[in-house]
Amino acid sequence: QADTRKIESSIRLIMDRSPGYEFRTTCVKPFITKEIMAEIAGMIGGAKKYVLQNCSKNVLALDPDFLRDETRFFSSKQIRDLGGILSNAVESLEFR
Repeated sequence: QADTRKIESSIRLIMDRSPGYEFRTTCVKPFITKEIMAEIAGMIGGAKKYVLQNCSKNVLALDPDFLRDETRFFSSKQIRDLGGILSNAVESLEFR
């Protein structure tokens, strides 16, 4: 498991010192859940720009079968629902 203190420290550093930044999450199941999005919202609170995007099916993967499974991908509505968790935490929320 990742040391979230180091991640949060990096986030604050970027927010404090970089004028043009965006945070972005590529959404793919089972790695992104509502609970994880709530954790992310807590870490990036006050961020200027946050982008949610669905995982592409046209990328190289260590396990190509992983991306052949349609259940790994979120629908547009599901991505927007995830975004709702972040909407009050960031200034600008975009979907790609």
